[in-house]
Amino acid sequence: PYHIALSTDVGRSKSSTDASNAWNQMYGINFGEIRNTGLHLDLRYTKFNSSFGQGTYEYVSLSRSISDRLHVSVQGGTQHLISSFSTNSDSRFVTGTADWSIGTRYFLEGLYTWNTGTTQSYRQTDLTFGYRFGGLRK
Repeated sequence: PYHIALSTDVGRSKSSTDASNAWNQMYGINFGEIRNTGLHLDLRYTKFNSSFGQGTYEYVSLSRSISDRLHVSVQGGTQHLISSFSTNSDSRFVTGTADWSIGTRYFLEGLYTWNTGTTQSYRQTDLTFGYRFGGLRK
């Protein structure tokens, strides 16, 4: 009734080349409708441990459908990585996305990402015009 969902995913794996088992954990909470505003909030925490490294990942997403054809979202998060394969141990990101359906088949999507890290920092812009296969037939 309150549009709240809890999620978790816990797993263990071991490859023949791994020295030990790898434990991975994800916990999340999703608020599907915040006080009749149309906003959706998703919060996640992940802890990972594998042969290439270990660390944590925190993520938050806020999204809203403006209409049946226009959806916008903003995501942000941090990652902390300890690995002998990478010097990029910490990073933060913010991504904004807008998806607009044009008719029943075409869409326009725009994305902007800001990412900053220990050794890698970048900005990325993406604009896509596409065609969706399937769907309603006339």
